[in-house]
Amino acid sequence: DEMFISLPSCWIVDFRSWLKQQGMLFPTRAIGFSALAKTFAEKYVMESGTYVADMMWFDDAGRVRATFFEFSIRMSYASTPSRVILPYMQVWNKYIGDINANAPPDAGAAWHSSALWIRAEAESAIVGSTVSTLLVSIGCGFVGTLLFTHGELLLSLFVVLSVLGVTACLAWFMSVCMGWAIGAIEVIGLIVFIGYSVDYSLHIAHKFREHVQLTKGDGADSSSRRREAVKFAVESMFNAVVGSALTTLGSSLFLFFCTLQIFVKLAAIL
Repeated sequence: DEMFISLPSCWIVDFRSWLKQQGMLFPTRAIGFSALAKTFAEKYVMESGTYVADMMWFDDAGRVRATFFEFSIRMSYASTPSRVILPYMQVWNKYIGDINANAPPDAGAAWHSSALWIRAEAESAIVGSTVSTLLVSIGCGFVGTLLFTHGELLLSLFVVLSVLGVTACLAWFMSVCMGWAIGAIEVIGLIVFIGYSVDYSLHIAHKFREHVQLTKGDGADSSSRRREAVKFAVESMFNAVVGSALTTLGSSLFLFFCTLQIFVKLAAIL
C-alpha cells in the first residue's frame, strides 16, 4: 500500500506464466535463462502494448545484461506537492536498497527513476532558495532605483518598501485566496512580480525626484514641494501606468486558456 502502485508492467510475471504454459519450471536454471528470456522477449507483448524486447538488453552472446520494469502509481504528476513526493521517493529508495542488499554479488545494482523525483527535487531547490532569490531581486531593484534617482536613499527605500508590500499582498492572495501551496510556479510568480512592481514604482519615484529638483530654490517650504511633487508624479505617469497595466492584464487573459498549469497560474497572478 505504501508504494501506491496502480498498474505494474513487469515482464517477469508474464515470463513465469509463459514458462508454466511450456511445461517448464520457474525459476528456470541459470544456464538456460538467457536463451529462454530471449525467445520470450522476441514473441511477447505486454498488456500495456510494450514489447518485452524493448525492456531488455542482450549482449552479442545472447545473455541478458540489463532490464527495467515500469509501475504506474496513484499520484498526480501535476498537482502532488514536493512535500508529499520526497518522502514517497525515500520509500522507493529503501525498497531498492533492500533488493540490492539481498541480491547476488554478480547481479549488479538496481536503481529507480521517475519524472516525479525530478520535478519534486527541482521544486524543493527553487522553494528552498526563495528567500535568497527574493533578496537578490529586491537588492538589484534597490540598486537600480538608487542609480535612476541619483543616489536618493530615502526615496529608493520607499520604492523597495512598496515592492515588498506588493509582494506580501501577492503571497497572501496565492496562499489564502487561491489556496495554493507555495511551490515552484508560485515562487517564479513572486519573482516575476517583483520586476513589475519595481517598474511602476521606479517611474513614479523618478518623476517625484525630477519635480523636487526643478522646484528647488523657488522659496516654497519642503512640505509643499513634496506634495506638489507627488501630484506631478501621479499626473505625469497616470496614463502610462494605467495603459501599461491594462496591456498586461489584456495579454494575461489569453494565458487562462493554456493547458499548462504554470501559464494559468501566472495569468491569475497577473
